[in-house]
Amino acid sequence: MKASEWIQLVERLVKEDKNVINKPVKLFGSCLVSLNRDYYLVLLSQNVCYLLGHKQDSFPRAVEVQWSKSLSFEATAIRLHPNGNLGALVGERGVACFSIDISSLRWKLFHPKVVIDVVEIGRSQSCGGVFDLRSDLIVKDVCWHPSSTSHLCLLTSDNTLWFWNVLSDVEEEEQRLSIKLPDSSNVVSFCFGIGPGWEFFTAYVTSSKGEIYYLCPVYPFGCYIPLQLLNSLRQHVEARYNFSFEGKGPTSQKLTFSTRENKSIDSWTKHSFDSKGLGTSDNTIWMESTRLQHLFLEECWMACEMNDNIKTQRDHRNSSLSLSLGRTISRWEPSIQGPIVIQKDNKSSFYKGEDYCLCMLESKGPFPILIHTSSSGYVRIYIQLEQLEPLFTISHNISKEKDGDIQLSENSLRFVLFENIELFSSAKKESYCPFVFQDFGESVWYHNKWFSNDLKQHGSMYFIGTESQLFLLRIPWLHLTSEEWISGLELATSKIHLLATTPNTMENDSSTELYNFVRGLTFFIETECLGVIVHFGNDHMIWIPLVHFPLKSRPLDQWNSMASELDEMLKQEDENTIYSQRPLEKRFEELFQVIAKPPRYAMDKKLDSVELETGLRFLQDAVTKYREEYISNFEKLSLILSDALEKIPKGLEKVERKLENVQALLKESQMQLANLENKLTLSKRISKSLLERAQTIREALIEGRGRLSKAELAWKERLSGQWKELSHYQHYVENLKKSVENASQSLVKEPSEKLCYFKKEELENIYQSLNEHTIVLDKLFSMSTKLEQASMMKDNNYNK
Repeated sequence: MKASEWIQLVERLVKEDKNVINKPVKLFGSCLVSLNRDYYLVLLSQNVCYLLGHKQDSFPRAVEVQWSKSLSFEATAIRLHPNGNLGALVGERGVACFSIDISSLRWKLFHPKVVIDVVEIGRSQSCGGVFDLRSDLIVKDVCWHPSSTSHLCLLTSDNTLWFWNVLSDVEEEEQRLSIKLPDSSNVVSFCFGIGPGWEFFTAYVTSSKGEIYYLCPVYPFGCYIPLQLLNSLRQHVEARYNFSFEGKGPTSQKLTFSTRENKSIDSWTKHSFDSKGLGTSDNTIWMESTRLQHLFLEECWMACEMNDNIKTQRDHRNSSLSLSLGRTISRWEPSIQGPIVIQKDNKSSFYKGEDYCLCMLESKGPFPILIHTSSSGYVRIYIQLEQLEPLFTISHNISKEKDGDIQLSENSLRFVLFENIELFSSAKKESYCPFVFQDFGESVWYHNKWFSNDLKQHGSMYFIGTESQLFLLRIPWLHLTSEEWISGLELATSKIHLLATTPNTMENDSSTELYNFVRGLTFFIETECLGVIVHFGNDHMIWIPLVHFPLKSRPLDQWNSMASELDEMLKQEDENTIYSQRPLEKRFEELFQVIAKPPRYAMDKKLDSVELETGLRFLQDAVTKYREEYISNFEKLSLILSDALEKIPKGLEKVERKLENVQALLKESQMQLANLENKLTLSKRISKSLLERAQTIREALIEGRGRLSKAELAWKERLSGQWKELSHYQHYVENLKKSVENASQSLVKEPSEKLCYFKKEELENIYQSLNEHTIVLDKLFSMSTKLEQASMMKDNNYNK
């Protein structure tokens, strides 16, 4: 399917929506998200959402999403969990969570609407919602916790960090952390740490003045903690401060790992800061903090042991043994620490903005990496120099009269400004902070699931959206290993590319003020070209090709051989399919050069129409015959199905008529049986009378009468007629029995409960009774015949 067809479908849905969002809003995710390679969700205004199906070489399909409950706020973005099964509808005045089963989506596309369960968090039936109680409370930032499968974290305007376990309780929060910065500034953004040390339990926050602080320990109940992490932290505490904790806490066997597992962590531990620079009082504080660190690790072990939650936890990075941290652990109060010292930072115009965005990047290297963006148009990449050594406090050890927030000395934790990237001059004039589109895991998800591990350069690609522009940030050194860092490999500097600007759709209508801004983006594959679809504030979308890559994940050095194979195949099938006289291999190379280079839609810069037309024409020629064949097969299948649907009602009518005939036959048989029962009753009375007459005849013969009387002869003739009539009835019953048997066989083939009016055993009983009376009549007729013969012999003798 072409990206243009997909975009046309979305724009048609937008035209039907009469309330398009035409004003800038705070983005907490993206309005266009991909559930997987084949299904997308697009969010319009007033919580109208569509599920879009995208299959290769197929037509786009759109189904409206019907939320199970109406929301009290208007959502402006969707924030998906990395596993794809949970999502959040986020707005400035509320958050709602929904779950979706991706495996059943292909069946839901055949229904007119897809019903998805949704529930607002923090809203109870008795007390209302959290945001209803405070009109000034708004959402500042939203993030799913990376080590949990169900924890959603919210940052609100009152400097509060909320933790919600959406799978257990959506009415009451699990944790609530109130953040108080030393300079009384507001917290505007946050992210969770990613690293081999205490970063796992750390949350980084940025203030409205651009300073970065961190909180530790921060952990949701039920999160998965790697066994290797707990072991390495405990070993580091013992080795760094020469403590010995043998014989305390859990059994030491569970804390033993091979040297290979701890190699990467030990290599980073060597770079930790020198404690000689700390004064005596600082050493005392750190010693107490270290003791609390050990207590915290021991409580983690105890909590995990009591729950017996040791299991193998798999994620997109690796597979390792993990522990599920239960609620039996004590409530540790994290301390706000900082501000973090940034080396090589000259306090430039980066801090002139009023809005910031903070994002922790996942790296294979030995150092955690932060991206810090500002509304003044700067993107800064920070590298953490040393291992994080947080100061620990426990809630019952903090005096209420003292301030529990502890500030670190400048030697405690340092970051270095590794790169300072300035956006284009047009971006500086905007009032919205650049937003890093790293939500729903594009940089990790698609290169792991679509192309295995072949495209490492895509793992270092990030998108930054501003109010009217979209930038592509490439960090080539992001996934360098520790060995490559130590070897002193020359690092290529990061580069930022302008991919798209707001399309000018209101050239002819200057009176209408329409705000255009980047609302979201998602990856999209058209044939063998990977690109992104950009979603703007006026719900206008464009597709930007990024790189051309074979679907079979062949390396680029095999490109020429694959082109030659395709060239020979096309020549053998039809020579007329070749568009020009140039070799197909040459045209593939030219097409690759056109598509591999990201186009620029900035200001007055546009793509070369000749190059673009050549590339599109070639792609059209390459897939035309396959698309036509698919459409032809689809039409044939449609005809077969329509013909089958037409024949099915006719067959049902024939069956109905046949059943009606059988039913009529059974009713007639039932009436005949009723008549036979009446005649049988009459025959029994006649038989009784005949027996009496026969007894009279027998007595007369015994007495020796010479001849029969006229009454007796008349009775004899009547008896003969009755016998003939009974024989006729017997023959009729036999024919009726055969008809009933045939009807019963037909009913066995066409079973129906409504037509079973009698049983076969009842007919057998009737037939047996008639047969018995027929035998009696037959004997009587034989006796009367003998009497007649005897009387005739007497008459002859008398005459003589």
